[in-house]
Amino acid sequence: MVRCLVTGGHMTKNEGVRFVAQVVEEQSGQFQNVYDAISTGVSDETNLELEANIKSAGGCRTILTEFTDSEPETPFKKSIELDWMLKPIKYFDEK
Repeated sequence: MVRCLVTGGHMTKNEGVRFVAQVVEEQSGQFQNVYDAISTGVSDETNLELEANIKSAGGCRTILTEFTDSEPETPFKKSIELDWMLKPIKYFDEK
């Protein structure tokens, strides 16, 4: 989902890293590990697994549509919907 947010231009790469790190920190306190992994790159195996997960969930646009339609309604979700209306969004998994 974060890859979809970043590649679609809804978040900068830095914002994406912080978003993931915040979620992981809340779960297990591994902020630095997540930050290091994203800033130095991840293995091809990890990228393939991630892309397979996104594909099995219906692709970036489907994932983000479900996210923006979920409760609670937030300004961030609204901004994603506005992005779709105001600028052409193309995700890495769309040809």
